[in-house]
Amino acid sequence: MIGRLRQLPERVLFRPGFSLLLFGALSLLFNWLWTGSGLFLGGGLGLSIWLVSLMATVVAAMALIRRRLELAALLVLVVATIVVPTVALIVLRWKTGAPILMHDGAYQTEEAIKLLLAGHDPYGFDYTMTSMRLWHWYVSVPIHPSLYHFLYAPLAFLLPLPAYVVAYWLGLPFDVRLMDLAVEAVAAVAILQLAWRWEWKYVLLSALFLDPFFYLAQGRNDIWFLTPIVLGVLAWQRNRLALAALAFGTALAL
Repeated sequence: MIGRLRQLPERVLFRPGFSLLLFGALSLLFNWLWTGSGLFLGGGLGLSIWLVSLMATVVAAMALIRRRLELAALLVLVVATIVVPTVALIVLRWKTGAPILMHDGAYQTEEAIKLLLAGHDPYGFDYTMTSMRLWHWYVSVPIHPSLYHFLYAPLAFLLPLPAYVVAYWLGLPFDVRLMDLAVEAVAAVAILQLAWRWEWKYVLLSALFLDPFFYLAQGRNDIWFLTPIVLGVLAWQRNRLALAALAFGTALAL
């Protein structure tokens, strides 16, 4: 009896079907709230994005049932759930100037980059002097810590800084979530390269990309320190201990 209980996580919790059911359902629910309902993305755009995610979820489920191309179908779902909403929100921001559904941490990271390039200390600057004072999430919070100091480690704004400089030099608009997408792609490729059973890769991909509490389309920066951890595990498996230490150290610095 005890032995069966010990095997329960591997037989049930760490199975692709359960992970798709759990994270896929939660992702659909939260995507409906954020996009499908039309509360933030109207004109049918939000509903269209949600329907794409729904169809991709069905494709992923059918792949599991037929036991064919399971990981490929999951990656299609990740693109539909993460990449499509992210690109839509970025384009909407570029067109309207409104950072709708953008996480305040991502927005503050962009402000920190601008402050550093202007010769200011991002940690000692009063962010009420920037557009963050108008942030919609702070309406009911009279004193928010983000308005008075930068909340994250230095690498959070130093890593995307070169991309911001290049975009500025080329006269292109910048959104830190573009960097998030690049980091997410690195994480996905690294997970697929791990010397694990495909089922474990499936579960990890589901947990990392479909967990609505990360909601990467908003620009939440959890992926920035989780990706070096994945890279560290991959390097460790390949006996690249120095690279593994560098990756783990980078994760701690984020």
